[in-house]
Amino acid sequence: MPTAAAAAHPWLMGRGGTPRRNRIGLVGFVKSKGSQPAPAQVLYTSPLFARRRRWVGQTCERWFILSAKYGRLVPERVLAPYDRTLTEMPVAKRR
Repeated sequence: MPTAAAAAHPWLMGRGGTPRRNRIGLVGFVKSKGSQPAPAQVLYTSPLFARRRRWVGQTCERWFILSAKYGRLVPERVLAPYDRTLTEMPVAKRR
């Protein structure tokens, strides 16, 4: 049975009306972070990040966070708060 998100977005459906499998979501990091070490999925605190996280949770089988400091992160990885943004990095590093 399709999820509510899949029903609302036909591009999430595969052949025969079944939900697509093996979808991987990427959620960009945000500047707002908690003040204590925490799993990455809860360290980032902005409402935008919460909406993005909810969306990939509903539409993707797996998801990762893209961090300026660490690159691709599994959501469960515990991190200390940090201050690094893509705008501070040279173009070659951003790519």
